[in-house]
Amino acid sequence: MAAYPENRKEWEAWLETQLGVRQSDGRRLFLSGRFPITDLVESWRREFTPERGYSPDFVPALIRNQKGFLKWVLGNGPEPNWARDDNTQ
Repeated sequence: MAAYPENRKEWEAWLETQLGVRQSDGRRLFLSGRFPITDLVESWRREFTPERGYSPDFVPALIRNQKGFLKWVLGNGPEPNWARDDNTQ
């Protein structure tokens, strides 16, 4: 299986590399409700494919938890329970 970001700092770096969103800008966008979630989901789908060695369950878990992901990475919230979703956290 391919390596993927595993902690807040690695995801911050990934957001900057993939979306050009630095942590301070991402936090501001998140807190104002203007984070480019569509771009984020598209980047996840493009980057973390089974063809590249990622589990086919990885992107669906990220998508189910996209709000929790942003709270964790940009808002200093807890890491989501990836087996659940934003509505059942």
